[in-house]
Amino acid sequence: MNQKFVEVHQFNDTRQSSQKKRRSSKGKKKRYESKPTKSMGNPKTEDLKIVETKVEKPKVKNLKLVEASIEKPKVEDLKVVETRIEKLNKENNVETFVNKMGQLEKLVREKDRLIKELSENNKRIYSENKDLLQISAQLKEELISQINSREEELQQFLELQRIHSDMDRKHQKLEKQCSALERKYTNLSKSKLGKLTLGYWKLMNRLKGGQK
Repeated sequence: MNQKFVEVHQFNDTRQSSQKKRRSSKGKKKRYESKPTKSMGNPKTEDLKIVETKVEKPKVKNLKLVEASIEKPKVEDLKVVETRIEKLNKENNVETFVNKMGQLEKLVREKDRLIKELSENNKRIYSENKDLLQISAQLKEELISQINSREEELQQFLELQRIHSDMDRKHQKLEKQCSALERKYTNLSKSKLGKLTLGYWKLMNRLKGGQK
């Protein structure tokens, strides 16, 4: 871009210098083409003035040729500058396109890197979830086995409690029966009929013992 601005500046400078040369050549032409003045003096001076004008005219033509010869390369320089400007524009367009392509490739690489990181994170999370699922399944099985064992223990405890309560009831029943027999025995031992029956049974026991 800096080269482009320099060439345009050079073109403007050459154009301004050509305009100045044109103005200076016009001023010279006016100076050389002096009008013949009527003088009452010597006719030799008039002849000299006419000769001067005749001699100076070809110089004006030569100046025009010089200007034409100067103008032609300036037009060519303008074309060269224009072609260079077009070339620079194309190069700038290519450069911007290359820069955009580089930026796009950079974005694509960045996206690929992010996708790779996300896929790796997903794999890691999946493996961690798999491990957690296995651990949770093991814990669930252990918990179920513990619950089942506790239920069995509870069932056994309830069964033992039921047996113990049955034994308590039977023991209470036997105690009641024993207390009733004791009361009957005491009552019989205190009464006359009871004494007679006790004496009878004692005698019978002795007799049975003697027979043996």
